[in-house]
Amino acid sequence: MSCKGLDINSGALDSNEAEAEIKKTMIRQATEVALLVDHSKFDRKAFVQLADFIHINYIITDKSPGAEWIAFCKDNNIQLVW
Repeated sequence: MSCKGLDINSGALDSNEAEAEIKKTMIRQATEVALLVDHSKFDRKAFVQLADFIHINYIITDKSPGAEWIAFCKDNNIQLVW
């Protein structure tokens, strides 16, 4: 699934509350969760929290997100793919 922003402290974020509720339900029901986000979503805030990173298994993006995010994903067992 996608999101509007990723923030190390806040998790995966979205801007549409109704869509966020659907995505939250999907996350609760899933055995694994993958986020597909372009590089501009890193360090970007949005209105509604979708999930803490503890619920995210994969982040798939188009460019390397930088050393801080690479280390964060490694430390939190999130597979980062670019």
